[in-house]
Amino acid sequence: MKLKKMSTASVKASWKAVPGATGYQLWRAKAAKGKYVLTKTTGKLTVTDLKLARKATHFYKVRAYRLVGGVRVFGEWSPVAKIKL
Repeated sequence: MKLKKMSTASVKASWKAVPGATGYQLWRAKAAKGKYVLTKTTGKLTVTDLKLARKATHFYKVRAYRLVGGVRVFGEWSPVAKIKL
């Protein structure tokens, strides 16, 4: 996953497609091993995360999923990526 600072309070996250994936979930935390919260569920390969705490470090991870019989089946987590605003 790649992170790019878009402003003092926003980050653009992007990642590579996973073959067979229906969509992706982007998660964010205040510490690498902290509590992650779901930021966005999307079918796209990029997400802009807005209204972040300024002058803080943010940690992100993403995972792909596919629908099987109407149920989401999740893949492995990406490595954690961090960015300081």
